[in-house]
Amino acid sequence: MFNSLVHQLARPSCKLCSCLRSAPSLNINQIRTTYILKRRHEPPLAKKGSVPSLKTKHFVYDLVENTDLKKKKSIKCILLKKVPAGEAVYCNDDHIMEFKHLLRSPELTANSPPTTTRFVQKMLKELSGFHPRICMNGDIPWTLDKSHVRIACRFWGVTVNEDSITLPEEPISKPQTFTFKVTVRNDRCVDINATVYEVFSNKQLNHPTEFPSIWGNEDIEQEKNVTLTDSENVALNESENVTSTESEIITSSESEDDSSSDSDTDKN
Repeated sequence: MFNSLVHQLARPSCKLCSCLRSAPSLNINQIRTTYILKRRHEPPLAKKGSVPSLKTKHFVYDLVENTDLKKKKSIKCILLKKVPAGEAVYCNDDHIMEFKHLLRSPELTANSPPTTTRFVQKMLKELSGFHPRICMNGDIPWTLDKSHVRIACRFWGVTVNEDSITLPEEPISKPQTFTFKVTVRNDRCVDINATVYEVFSNKQLNHPTEFPSIWGNEDIEQEKNVTLTDSENVALNESENVTSTESEIITSSESEDDSSSDSDTDKN
């Protein structure tokens, strides 16, 4: 009697089903969540052709695994648009050949490492305008090392590892402004300017120093880090020669004008 009543209550009515089918604005999305359960009490075996009689304790389950909490594997994909809302495909050799015109790197393969993300690009841009100040003890001789740079960057809110810092080849042992490199994610480098100054125990020896702002400085010119080829050097020398020749012509013309004006003055 109790089991038949439960089956009748659990059975959906025909009117309800017809209303669900005819509702135009009803949107039912599939929820991809799977729970693996195990009965706490095993039900008894039933005879062939009959239904096993289940009691209340047979509907008590223990959770074995929640697949929604299981860590998913990372996959590579090719974004066809900026927002990947159904606009991405798997990164395999066939899709690389099909969408080769959308790829920035023509040498990309299915096993290539991921490209720089928008977050990394923003971080590199912010670091290029970063200018830390490194304070050193002026009472004793010192030579700048990576630990000094790391501590100074941490003081101004930037945490970097010493392995990612590259100092200039020439040792720094006096106050000056220099440029060092920071490697981000083992493949991206950014140049950062820094200023070293000294502080003495005798405050009268401390000289006022003008520092640039910590953030928001102009990006370091990339031309300083580019090695020119022979043809570019020849072109640069030719342009400098032309500029010097033009300046000589202007100077000579000015001198001629001055001499002519002097001669006119003598005649008068």
